[in-house]
Amino acid sequence: MKREIFLILLVAFFISNSLQAQDSLHVSQKDKQMSRGIYTGFSVDIPQAKLKNIVNAWKKYIKRGETKSSVEKNGEEYQVSGTSIVNVSAKQMNVYATIKDVEKAIRITAFFAEDDSIFISSAVSAEKAEAIEKLMKDFARTQYRNAVEDELNDETKNLSKLGSEKETLISNNEKASKNIHDYERRIDRAKGEIEANDAEQSKRRNEIANQKEIVRSATPNSETYDLEDKKLRSLEKELKKLEKAGENLHSDIDDWNSDIRKEERSIEKTDDLIKEKKDAISRQKDHVKEVKEKLENIK
Repeated sequence: MKREIFLILLVAFFISNSLQAQDSLHVSQKDKQMSRGIYTGFSVDIPQAKLKNIVNAWKKYIKRGETKSSVEKNGEEYQVSGTSIVNVSAKQMNVYATIKDVEKAIRITAFFAEDDSIFISSAVSAEKAEAIEKLMKDFARTQYRNAVEDELNDETKNLSKLGSEKETLISNNEKASKNIHDYERRIDRAKGEIEANDAEQSKRRNEIANQKEIVRSATPNSETYDLEDKKLRSLEKELKKLEKAGENLHSDIDDWNSDIRKEERSIEKTDDLIKEKKDAISRQKDHVKEVKEKLENIK
């Protein structure tokens, strides 16, 4: 039992450290070649960020104080002269920075020079170097948070979209069920009309049979014969109309039954899609939760 508890705690420790390592931003110092020679640069990787966003943000971030100089790009470097970074030095500073894509991150490396002659590093001034590291980390943290907030916004929108799609599917099934009930009511009414139609047809057939006997007993070419024969033809015409109406009612029922089967197949298919959408929503909720936790773990 003790061994199992130890293993659980050990796994939790590694997971915790992994999350912290993933979302911690580390500023490193390293001598690198830049436009003025080889000097110590302060580098930090900003996960998920976009190059254009970092460039624009850096230009605003590093241009401080009353300097009239703008951040200009010279080759691969973004340079600004006479910027006032009071938390680092009372003197005006020139800052040179490279900003480039690396694997899943944007790497910014900045060089800070007082009076454009003394490049700051821990070897030159531990206090000023520490202030620069904080400056770089604050910038990286803000940009990383912005990137993750954008991700969270996108994933939240995706979750909302999935929810809307699910509600649309449910609405479609409700409409299909309503259509089925409507078709069933039409069929019931049509069956009632068919019964009445059959009764009318039977009545007309009896009337026709009787009228035929009357015509047969009448004297041909007489006025009575012509009147009775005309009445017979009218009854036969009425019977044909009733028969046609009955056929149409049966045809309508067949069509409505076909429509019901289509709606039932649609409901069955949509039920499957709703289940898939619910599963997708569940996964998306987990993903949104993960992004929120990532945002909270940014150090």
